[in-house]
Amino acid sequence: MKYLLILLFIINSVYSNSDNHNQDKPNILFIYSDDHTFQAVSAYESFLSGVVETPNLDRIANEGMLFENAFNTNSICTPARATVLTGKYGHNNGLNTLDRAFDGSQQTFPKLLQKAGYYTAVVGKWHLKTMPTGFDYYNIMPVQGRYFNPIMTHTGMPWYQVPGGDPDIPYWRVEMDKPGGLYSKGIKEYKGHVTDVVTDISLDVLKNRPKDKPFMIMYQHKAPHDLFEYDKKYAELYKDIDIPEPISLNDNYDNRSTAIKRTIQKVHMEYGNEFSEAVEDGEVIPKQDRYLFFPTLEYLHQYLHENKTDEFDDDLKLIKSNDNKLKKIIKSIFGNNKNNKTNLSIEDRRALAYQMYIKAYLRCVAGIDENVGRVLDYLDKEGLSENTIVIYTSDQGFFLGEHNLFDKRFMYEESLRVPLLVRYPKIIKPGSITTDFAINTDLAPTFLDLAGVDIPEDMDGVSFKPVLEGNTPDDWQTDMYYRYWMHRAHFNIPAHYGIRTERYKLIFYYGLPLDAKGAYPISTTPEWELFDLEKDPNEMNNVYNDPNYSNIIKDLKVRLLELKDKYGDQDEKYPELISVRKKFW
Repeated sequence: MKYLLILLFIINSVYSNSDNHNQDKPNILFIYSDDHTFQAVSAYESFLSGVVETPNLDRIANEGMLFENAFNTNSICTPARATVLTGKYGHNNGLNTLDRAFDGSQQTFPKLLQKAGYYTAVVGKWHLKTMPTGFDYYNIMPVQGRYFNPIMTHTGMPWYQVPGGDPDIPYWRVEMDKPGGLYSKGIKEYKGHVTDVVTDISLDVLKNRPKDKPFMIMYQHKAPHDLFEYDKKYAELYKDIDIPEPISLNDNYDNRSTAIKRTIQKVHMEYGNEFSEAVEDGEVIPKQDRYLFFPTLEYLHQYLHENKTDEFDDDLKLIKSNDNKLKKIIKSIFGNNKNNKTNLSIEDRRALAYQMYIKAYLRCVAGIDENVGRVLDYLDKEGLSENTIVIYTSDQGFFLGEHNLFDKRFMYEESLRVPLLVRYPKIIKPGSITTDFAINTDLAPTFLDLAGVDIPEDMDGVSFKPVLEGNTPDDWQTDMYYRYWMHRAHFNIPAHYGIRTERYKLIFYYGLPLDAKGAYPISTTPEWELFDLEKDPNEMNNVYNDPNYSNIIKDLKVRLLELKDKYGDQDEKYPELISVRKKFW
């Protein structure tokens, strides 16, 4: 009997210690927004400093660490999300364009954490076209999702594939999700603004989670993605002030690549028209009104492709063609609209368009900040803050009028950089700021490292846990590799890749669609850009042809090829790209 009692004591101790060990593991709250640029977080210094206020996001920074040099590897939504899940570049995880679906059978950090005893959940925007795997619970939006009264599906609901649709796209089409329709059993409509809804559901997940397990919850916002349909309660925010303009709003693109000159993602094109008046009056714009003129841009894009030309002036007032339909379209965009007085200069029209755009964007940001505060308050109230790693970042950056641009995709700083704020009281000194490089491939290995889980050798990223601890290794990464694959598919932006170091950025617009799904099959002339970020932080002066930088260019090209080899992205797979390199390298 004595020995039986001893045995029972040992067994109980083992299980008890195992439970305690499990509970001692840190919780992880991963807050992920869409298109939230670092310029729109008040903890970062930018031209918006003193205007934009994000006190709850700043709270994470003030109580943890702010990364000045956090980057994404492909500035577009779906590939960025796949990279975060896998810790791999898009060409390695199979998802490098918007037009592909995520292979959920592969290894991801949620799967590894789940296997290690974590309760895993994802709520909000998913945008990966296949059913989430590696999660005990999910509640996600199909495709982009709605800003108001979002349609979502959660664990246990049927997951349907569109009949006769592309096998790479096994998800619902929003317009088919109607009451009584084929997909109605697999969806649920939630009343309210999407930012509030996603937060409400995430809080419910936190409250109802298994208490005997550590948790990893991905709390993912749709905002501030275009169409910037903010909650009405923010309608008065910024209404009576003029938001400062970025220094490059009226960029004339002198000494720059033709890539930026020919793109049609210009602020005065997208935001200088009918849609904006209602927003300025504090009304929420229906989607169909928001895009009253968007087909005109689509026609413009189509015209340029079909005619194999990029010849139009920067202001886009006049197309160099005899196409009468096209001339009418340009006139409808830039003149004689009820809200576009023809007596305004292009600079004045651009300034007005910018104010409409930036205010709608920042109102969406305000909603995120308020809701993040709700979640942080819950962690404090429940005594979870000390043992919970809180990470806030975005899938990519976003242009807020810099270079007269909106959206992302380019390798310029505003698109390349992302906000990255991390709070974990056990290892991070409050108020820390680091200039050490962190890349979105690094998120997965960092989560695993912090949780005490082995990092798979095939991940492209590295754990930045030592950086969080204030012990940056001497050999820490000081450069990063970027690649945008979707040649001319959106806004006429050509495919390109490049390297960003602490001081320099070298970009190669190779001008080919290759095998990237969704890329437009018409090439452009290859060209290079080099920016000296120390002398030219706003990237206004391409110094590629400056002989003073010839040796630097040689070194950067060598290192660029080394990075491509390191991450398994060899150009040798594409003979046509090798031919371009031989001629333009």
